[in-house]
Amino acid sequence: MQEWGKKKMGISLPLIYGRGYFQMALGLLPINANVNVVVGKPIEVTKTETPEKEVVDRIHKKYMEELANLFDEHKERFGVSKETRLIFQ
Repeated sequence: MQEWGKKKMGISLPLIYGRGYFQMALGLLPINANVNVVVGKPIEVTKTETPEKEVVDRIHKKYMEELANLFDEHKERFGVSKETRLIFQ
């Protein structure tokens, strides 16, 4: 359908899919989905106008470590197996 629209109009429009206001079958409202949020402790960062690459890399490494720790600490609470590991690529 998108390919047809692209050929006829020269642009590809996204297909919109959601739920209806009074029924769940079809409409434009977002589909209900649970979103789980966990907030960790803040990471101390000193504002610098032109930070050095090493500083950015060090803070990024700390952020990734804390994110992995949060995942490991809370994963079972949200139905994720305790064998599941968080891998950054």
